[in-house]
Amino acid sequence: MMSRSRMARDVRLILLAAIGLMLAGCEDAPPSGAVFFKDGPGCLARFESPVCIRAQDAAFRDYQANAPVWNTREECETEFGRDNCSPRYMPSNRPYYAPAMMGFLSDGDAFAAPVYAEADGTALVLRGARVFRVGKFVLPPPVVAGQGRERLIVKPASPAYYTDFLGMTPEEVPPKSWSVR
Repeated sequence: MMSRSRMARDVRLILLAAIGLMLAGCEDAPPSGAVFFKDGPGCLARFESPVCIRAQDAAFRDYQANAPVWNTREECETEFGRDNCSPRYMPSNRPYYAPAMMGFLSDGDAFAAPVYAEADGTALVLRGARVFRVGKFVLPPPVVAGQGRERLIVKPASPAYYTDFLGMTPEEVPPKSWSVR
């Protein structure tokens, strides 16, 4: 039989662990003051060089470790748009496909994360199993690819060729099936 003091200690440990997990989940959300940067030079217009270098490196390491991946380009492009997925290679030299890192989000302090674009131009940041909408990429108009019988053949615009970025306060959205590894 377990003593009362041991049971109380076990309950306290379980509660402390649960509180720790809840607090860790809160830290996953991008700060509302975080800003999107397409690249390092764009960051330099707002923050000092060491801050930008750290943020861009941290976002790229996060991308390398946590980007969602698919076995085929077609599967990836279904979620992220035409021309918006690139091959990556496993140690076995077998390719797999990940969405392009469109840029990164940084608050100029400790937060940095890669930004992805869905096929419709919605900008997303993945934080563990949580997904946040952080803005919208302005897409160019669809491309007329030619004419078929009595109709134009139009290719939708791809997020890979966005013309501008409209930021917003980060908003959590339902998890995507690809955001959980």
